[in-house]
Amino acid sequence: MSAPETPSALAPVPAPRKGARPLRRRLAALVLLAVLLLAAGAVAVQRWWHSTAVDRPPATAEPADPTLAALDRALQRSRGEMGTGVAIRPLAAADASPDSAAMAESVCSALAERLVRLPALRIVPCRSTSVALAAQMDDVRLARLLAVRYVLKGRVDALPENRLHVRIALHEAASERPAWQIDEQIATGALQALPARVAEATARTLGQVQPAADEPAIAAPAYLLFLRASQLARRPTLEDKQEAYRLNEQVLAAAPDYEPALYQRLGLTSVLSASSTGPATRGTLAQVQAAQQRMRDDIRALGQRLIARDPASWRGHILLLNDAYTYARWAESLAHAEAMMQHAARHPGVLRIAARLFFTAGYLRQARDLALDAARLNALDPEAFEVLALAHAALGEREAFADTLELAAQMGHRRIAVPQALLALRRGDRAAFETAGRAFATATAKPDTWAEPWLRGVLDAAARDAAVQALQGIDENERRMRAELMLEWALLGDVPRAVAALEAIAARPLARWAEDLWWPELAAVRRHAGFARAAERMGLAALWAQRGAPDLCARSDGGEWVCR
Repeated sequence: MSAPETPSALAPVPAPRKGARPLRRRLAALVLLAVLLLAAGAVAVQRWWHSTAVDRPPATAEPADPTLAALDRALQRSRGEMGTGVAIRPLAAADASPDSAAMAESVCSALAERLVRLPALRIVPCRSTSVALAAQMDDVRLARLLAVRYVLKGRVDALPENRLHVRIALHEAASERPAWQIDEQIATGALQALPARVAEATARTLGQVQPAADEPAIAAPAYLLFLRASQLARRPTLEDKQEAYRLNEQVLAAAPDYEPALYQRLGLTSVLSASSTGPATRGTLAQVQAAQQRMRDDIRALGQRLIARDPASWRGHILLLNDAYTYARWAESLAHAEAMMQHAARHPGVLRIAARLFFTAGYLRQARDLALDAARLNALDPEAFEVLALAHAALGEREAFADTLELAAQMGHRRIAVPQALLALRRGDRAAFETAGRAFATATAKPDTWAEPWLRGVLDAAARDAAVQALQGIDENERRMRAELMLEWALLGDVPRAVAALEAIAARPLARWAEDLWWPELAAVRRHAGFARAAERMGLAALWAQRGAPDLCARSDGGEWVCR
């Protein structure tokens, strides 16, 4: 069984404005987390569905029509539109113990990763169907919501002596008839072969072409160690993750080429480094920088290895793509995104990544179209709706911005406080702005010293002097991790300080600092001469000269970029 697309230990990447660790440790962790950011969450599982492979889940009492109507509008699709696709329900387990839940999650993630390799089949992974919006729906309503014809569901129950009872079936949602089913007891080590069996049965049923070779199996003892490491990695405590890292290293000692363990190592390293207990946070600054470089080398090596084995490996492409993007190699990252779409155009995660890249580079309409395509492929992907909302906002499409942001919130997106705050400001809703603004501000270590004065200053011109004083009191570490307060200064209407923050950001290699450039609230910053200087230093100006002007900029007669 192959590993989930997201390493089981991979935590949500903190926004650049978060954190309280010493700066060198925080930046080291941020670099690795940023490299893995866009791959995070595509098929990771957070919940499981308590049902057997043949039982029908209970229908909800409330109709889904309002949500369906909102999705149909946002996705510009007709009612009743269906496609060749499979929604994977989170697998159930015999009990709610952490190990049983982790086992079910691991199997479900592996099934999703293997099925998504079928070239013409749209897969909605377990993570998406576990959200509250979908978890209470019966199969017919879920299929309508996602515009798919089939639902894969089942359970995995642990038995004594390292054995499992596996029950999995593919159902046609409209009829509830199983197209195929597996109901058998197997040795735990035989789980390695289960995703390929499921993919083969699904491909045969739906007339799909099977992809190239699967991940080679490893010896059963090493595989059992890998499963245990995966289980511990899903637990919240650092002690469990440290033990998972230790066990995963034992797996690699026995099977150095086992790609799931190599990928899990990256995820565990990122989490442990973010907590100041990982291998990239120890020693002198030079030692930390050297460890950070080794991690970058590992990321590139694994990405190249995955692609060498399978040129269509979207996970391998993502690793290489993120490395280029993280360090603002703009032309390389966008070219790689376009090449990756040729290999995996039906993968919503690939389209969402491409959408975020084009958005950050200023190609807003292209970003909107890519995010829309991603959301059509998986109508329960909150990150696709987030990027779609950002593009709508930057293009001044206010109603679509509000609608898609609300859908992202309904799907459980937890890191959208900034767009929620800006939407509230545009609507003149002080209470909603204060709520979202506090969520945005309190993501840092010491918000009590500046959050409330800043909120008051944004809402009331008479309170801006106090807000400026509060922001000036923020320490250097926190200021750097909050992108030099560029957005905070801009919302206070302090253009010179916002431009100075942008120019300080431009001196760094991390492309993610550029994500806030295209908000309408930064129009005055974009019109400032300092914006053109920052774009030059970031490498954006060279990208625009090569690929053409971004949506909000044009070249003057003198050859300089002028943005609005």
